[in-house]
Amino acid sequence: MQYKLNPNAQYPYDINTLSDFLRLRNVERVETYLSLDSKANLPYIKLNNIMDAVNKLDYHLKRESKIYILFDEDVDGFTSGSAMFNYLIKLEPFCNLEYILHKRAKAHGLSKHVIIPEDCDLLIIPDASTNDTEECKALSEREIDIIILDHHEREKENNYAIIVNNQISEDYENKNISGVGVEYK
Repeated sequence: MQYKLNPNAQYPYDINTLSDFLRLRNVERVETYLSLDSKANLPYIKLNNIMDAVNKLDYHLKRESKIYILFDEDVDGFTSGSAMFNYLIKLEPFCNLEYILHKRAKAHGLSKHVIIPEDCDLLIIPDASTNDTEECKALSEREIDIIILDHHEREKENNYAIIVNNQISEDYENKNISGVGVEYK
């Protein structure tokens, strides 16, 4: 995500307070922003396919399926993957869980450097892979279910995974939420 500084700000500037910092990032109502209440929390149900993802996860948990989480190699990817892993691992002994890291640093999604094990029943991909259509198709042909929890723009259709993505959820007003924010929902 890129931020545009306020074009009316005086440079060089001295950021002494959080309010100054937020104003430089075009937050107009700083006091409201700093004291949000529950009305600011958008309902998760506004995210397209979220109940499909919940039901698919529940299906695999009840069957004690082998579940893998693919970590993206950046801060949002690690926080998203870690949050999901820490949530699911608490469900033991019902959760047969592993994680996958890329073989090369700074790789994203289902890159050619990712090896999905043969025993994978469900692959969860936080913060990536909305556009990894061909890779998802190949995994689907191996009868692997895929849940993608992402916030990146969709460039092409992907009918081989359950995709929960704020960018393709017309009723979800926050298009700036991070990958970990989508995963949290």
